Amino acid sequence: LKSPGSISATHPRSPTRLSPTLAAMAPRTSPLALPVVLLGAACTLRAAFGPAFASGMAARRELLGAVATGVVALSSPLPALADWQGEPSRALKKYGSAVLKLEDAVNQGDLSKIKPKLRKFALLCGAWRFEPKEFARFTVITDALIEGAQNNKVD
Repeated sequence: LKSPGSISATHPRSPTRLSPTLAAMAPRTSPLALPVVLLGAACTLRAAFGPAFASGMAARRELLGAVATGVVALSSPLPALADWQGEPSRALKKYGSAVLKLEDAVNQGDLSKIKPKLRKFALLCGAWRFEPKEFARFTVITDALIEGAQNNKVD
């Protein structure tokens, strides 16, 4: 039998299988979350244990401020929603089109046109950064191409 830790590591959607850096990342919350919660709690305590009757405009302003703060805190998007927002397709379109323009130069072995654009080959691999197997496969191919161009090998 496998230990529970090794079972989750082999699961297809395990963070270590999806991205090695994803597993090392600590979950983050907004730095404003704690002050907003404390402010809301302070306003609630003041309203609950303050004077029985509200006098003047200050109490209404405080209540309105607490409600507005709560609405903003609860309606803000979570940091996890930042993943999968089109970065891979943008990288594929941006760097893939630049690499495709160099197809004739690669086929002819024209290193003078390829060498200034080597960074585009390296950045193209970022389109597959959320798919580790594909990322590794394309990284090997582009690393070989970049190394060959830097060593003036046309093969």
